[in-house]
Amino acid sequence: ATEMTVDQQVALNESCRQFGVKFIAADALGLLGAIFVDCGPSHAVSDVDGERPKRGLIQDISGGVVKVAAEARHGLSSGDYITFEEVKGSQGLNGAKAMPIKYKDAFSFTIPEAADGKGGYFQQVKQGTTMKFEPLKSCLASPTIASDMGEGTTLHCLYNALSAFKKETG
Repeated sequence: ATEMTVDQQVALNESCRQFGVKFIAADALGLLGAIFVDCGPSHAVSDVDGERPKRGLIQDISGGVVKVAAEARHGLSSGDYITFEEVKGSQGLNGAKAMPIKYKDAFSFTIPEAADGKGGYFQQVKQGTTMKFEPLKSCLASPTIASDMGEGTTLHCLYNALSAFKKETG
């Protein structure tokens, strides 16, 4: 939805929600812009960040602590899931189902199994999640504002004032 007043966007968003239709509103008013996305109360997401899954060379695994090859940051975070390939000395890890990791530092992480091994690769496995979106009407009361121009609340008020002016003047 573009070039509509906020009231019109709210009405259209409510209709979309009623019929299970995703809703996107975007406006550019001079230097001011606004974007709103409503994918409904339950939206399945298979890839949260859109980044390519991380893969890395393993130096060694000792007691469940995985160290990556020297000078190579693994780029993982606690809660990420990985699988292993070609690890020597720990056949149980190779081809096992994806397991969560805990971040230790930029060059190492821990796994739930107290395994040992040398070499091989880790491969990040993206996990899906379900996101909950709120309708436009409730978000207008307490908006999430991304702004590089100082106080976002002021910009939100300005946007609403411009919408009201547009409604009055056509």
